[in-house]
Amino acid sequence: MQHNLPKIIFSIFAYFILSINFSSFYNQSEDANRVVQTVIQKGHVQPVSAIAYHPSGNYFASGSMDHTIKVWDINSGKQILSVNIHTGTVNHLSFSKDGNQILSSGMDNMIYITEIPSGKTVFKYNFKIKNAIPINASFSIDESKIIIGDNKDKLLIIDRQSHQETLLNKGYSIFTHEKSISPDGNTFLEFVNYKNVNLISTLTNDTLVLDFDKANNFSFSPDGKTIAIASTKLFAKILDVKTGKEIHTLIPNEEKKCDGCNPKITFSIDGKSLAMWDKHNGLSIWDTNSGKKTNQVLTKNNS
Repeated sequence: MQHNLPKIIFSIFAYFILSINFSSFYNQSEDANRVVQTVIQKGHVQPVSAIAYHPSGNYFASGSMDHTIKVWDINSGKQILSVNIHTGTVNHLSFSKDGNQILSSGMDNMIYITEIPSGKTVFKYNFKIKNAIPINASFSIDESKIIIGDNKDKLLIIDRQSHQETLLNKGYSIFTHEKSISPDGNTFLEFVNYKNVNLISTLTNDTLVLDFDKANNFSFSPDGKTIAIASTKLFAKILDVKTGKEIHTLIPNEEKKCDGCNPKITFSIDGKSLAMWDKHNGLSIWDTNSGKKTNQVLTKNNS
């Protein structure tokens, strides 16, 4: 419950801020005369379901159960754009690196790319995997591809230029993101079963079969040379992408065992550190060169 408290507080805060219909701004002059300016804010009429920050840090976007996407000025609190393209709850939002486009996925099985600030739709895709819903949608690191993860076990990669589609098994309950494929967009990881994963190269058409016990989550390094894979048994490994050779094994706590946990793992921007989180040990930081744990940021006892 302690772990969820910040999320609950933030959700309540976001809901009331973004659902408000009027916002007042006050200017106080030198003679203490106060002018009240009322600005109409057509905020969300249903709870917020997705949030993404603009690369500049000056704006953020919110998606809602009311099917709309809105972009807000962080400094003034003003709404600068409202887009009504989805016909279902907005599941996920992601800005492009230059902040000129926003990618969205929804319960209506639609994926859109919208131009900012014009609001023009520049990409539309109907997700047609049977009995599945697109939960996460992200640009690849080089933004040449769109990465879509559903609510089941599929990972769909769409090339933005050729429109070629690649469908992979990602495993259940795995959150997809920009590091779910290699930075150059040419290497994918596929979950085969509880004992194996495949590293697939689109350049050579080679598949490297790796032995891995109950893989659950993964992240490519920023340079694409290594991949970190976490297991439901509360350990992770850093592997060489070309050879599949194990470089480091990361075990947050030798005394705490689990079979069925869902750890999360990701590289830092410079690739020098790796963050791993699980519900038993909290957040741990690892040096990717030595494979040693450098910090235990958050634990269950001190959160």
